[in-house]
Amino acid sequence: MSTGGAGPFRHPRPDLDEAELLQISRRYALTGDVAWAYSQLDLAHWQKATLLAMLRELILKYAGREEAVYLEVLLAAVTNPIPEMPLSPWYKDLPAKLAVLILLPPMLVVGGAVGFRSAYRSRPGLRRWFPAKGLYRFFSVRHNVVALSLIGVCVLIASCASWLAPPVNPLFPSPVRIVVTGDTLAAQTRSRQLPLPPAPGVPLGTVPGGFDVFYSLIWGFRFAVSFGLSVALLAACLGIMIGVFSVVLGGVAAWGIRRVTDAFLMVPLLAGIWLFKQVMWGKAATVFSPMMIALIAFSWMPYTRVAGAGMAQLQQAEYALAARTVGASRMRVVFRHLLPNALPPVIVLLARDIGNLVVLEATLTFIGIGGDGPWGLLLASGRDWIVGLGGNPFLHWWVFLPITLSMILFCVGWNLLGDGLNIALNPHATASLHGKGKEGTRRTGEEG
Repeated sequence: MSTGGAGPFRHPRPDLDEAELLQISRRYALTGDVAWAYSQLDLAHWQKATLLAMLRELILKYAGREEAVYLEVLLAAVTNPIPEMPLSPWYKDLPAKLAVLILLPPMLVVGGAVGFRSAYRSRPGLRRWFPAKGLYRFFSVRHNVVALSLIGVCVLIASCASWLAPPVNPLFPSPVRIVVTGDTLAAQTRSRQLPLPPAPGVPLGTVPGGFDVFYSLIWGFRFAVSFGLSVALLAACLGIMIGVFSVVLGGVAAWGIRRVTDAFLMVPLLAGIWLFKQVMWGKAATVFSPMMIALIAFSWMPYTRVAGAGMAQLQQAEYALAARTVGASRMRVVFRHLLPNALPPVIVLLARDIGNLVVLEATLTFIGIGGDGPWGLLLASGRDWIVGLGGNPFLHWWVFLPITLSMILFCVGWNLLGDGLNIALNPHATASLHGKGKEGTRRTGEEG
């Protein structure tokens, strides 16, 4: 019998001695991180019988001591490996559920658009309602219907994420799900190192790390909707607030706000986020992730410039001059007359930023700067498998194609919505730009 390290036992790895095995068992007993323990033991290269005999010998050697307790915990983990993830019955109804969620929003949007346009033409009283004119212009452009359909599908999938992909803990759902397959330790370890193709229980396969692509794809929609709306709305509110201050204060204060805004715009986004990460990572409030705070801190400037420039231009409008003539205060003129009329371009910018911010967060997660979004995490985990053997990019298509298509559709939907809102809120400037042509221009003239 050969010796290894400080213990007279046989093992197939000469680099693993008794002291290292004791350290692994202690950490596993205290943390329960079985994935780390398996990686340290390199179980794919171990003979299970040899490892069990080795652990039992050490347990006898350290009987009655603290080390024996740690070794027994590790022995139990090796004896009872991670169970294979059972197949849930909800996968059987998955095609029908997806069909309902994908087809329902377009049917509702198209039906509502057709019904509203028909009612608008047939009821003269509806034409006198000012918001109805904007809705009619909005639904008169086809890509607006496409935009609402795409956004409706994304929002509905996000709302029904727990129905499509039930989490292990419904109270605190995780955006990722780790799947382990195989009957042996070597097979289970290999299933977490390689991308597994689609199979029953994993409709879109897995990426290295054992992440279920379908599960993270579905819960990624919920993350995308909440992240995009939260960051864009907060950045817009901050930018509008600063723009209002610049108009209300005027003079030197307005000049200083413009210079600060220009200074923030000069900072490259990646450099700004990296600096924010170094200074404040781990110190931010738990309500918002550090990535959200960093993006808000470097996304408010366009809203300040758009809102501030719009209100400054409208100060010379007749209704603003008339309000000041009758004695309205500066604050009343700004909030009652200037700000509401300067909001349409801000709303357009907001709609476009929702999709762009989600793609930006996934990009930052992919390159390793920060972020915890499931879409970026999956792309980063499978980056080494995007190009397969022989340069074939579709050999492991499930590693990148589902997530990439989802991000494209999410971003395109919100950008199309921004274009549609631009038409609805400012029809005279974009009547012919978005495919309405002469017919759209004639209709706009009739409505005016």
